[in-house]
Amino acid sequence: MSFQAPAVIKPALDQQTYKGRTVDLSRGGSLINSPIPLEEGSGLELRIDLGEFTLAPVDGKVKRSNPVFYGHGHLVAVEFDDKTDSLIEAIERASDQES
Repeated sequence: MSFQAPAVIKPALDQQTYKGRTVDLSRGGSLINSPIPLEEGSGLELRIDLGEFTLAPVDGKVKRSNPVFYGHGHLVAVEFDDKTDSLIEAIERASDQES
């Protein structure tokens, strides 16, 4: 589903975090607009901000990372390590409350 929200990206083995934004989201993964390129196959931790609360971190693996042509940044496809039914349910509830 198309879902845009602020996100914090923490690459594996990196102490620094980066501010990004989700572009879309599914139970299996997400497309993220990232300020930095991420290496294919590398791990990361992702936290999605739903406004009133930030969801628990989700671990994933980078499937691909491509530069964005219209500006700075990279589109990063992330595959989640585990099924994220609770993540999707929380996002759907937050979306319903905005409507």
